[in-house]
Amino acid sequence: MDTYLDPLSPSENNGEMSYMHTAAPFNGDYRWMPIMKFPTSDASPAKVCLALYYSSGSERQETMNVRSYPTNWDENAVTWGTKPGTPGNVLVAVPHKMIGAWYYADVTADYINHSTAGVVGYALTKESGNYASTFASKEWAGGQYAPQLEFNSSNC
Repeated sequence: MDTYLDPLSPSENNGEMSYMHTAAPFNGDYRWMPIMKFPTSDASPAKVCLALYYSSGSERQETMNVRSYPTNWDENAVTWGTKPGTPGNVLVAVPHKMIGAWYYADVTADYINHSTAGVVGYALTKESGNYASTFASKEWAGGQYAPQLEFNSSNC
C-alpha cells in the first residue's frame, strides 16, 4: 500500500494517485509525505532494500530520508488530518538520483525489528531544498514501478 499526505489539503485522500510527492518542510511541517507499508514474514533476510522509483521532479542534489512510520492506516481513507502519527527517526538518508532511476534504502534492521508484527511502514521526507520530488506509486504504469521491498538484494 502507498499514498502521500498533504498538509495543505488535510482532508484529501491520495490513495489512488499514480505518484507520491515529497518536498521540504513548509511552514514548519512536511509538505507532501509519501507513506508505504508492506507485509512481513517471520524469516530474517540478510538484507532488505526499500526500492522507490524516482519518476519526476528536480534533478538537484537533494537527499531523501527514509523513516519508520505507523501502519494503522488505510490507503484509500488516510489523509493528513487522519494520519496515525508522525514519522520516526531517520533510518537511512538516500543520496539524490536522476529522474527515471530507482532509489534503494537499506531497511534491514527496521524490517527485522518489525517482522513479527506482520507489517512494516515507511515514510519518505526531505529536510531541505526548494523542489518537489515525485516517486511512482503502485498505480503508475501498471504497478511495474511500485515501491517494493527487495530481499537479499545487492542494490543497497
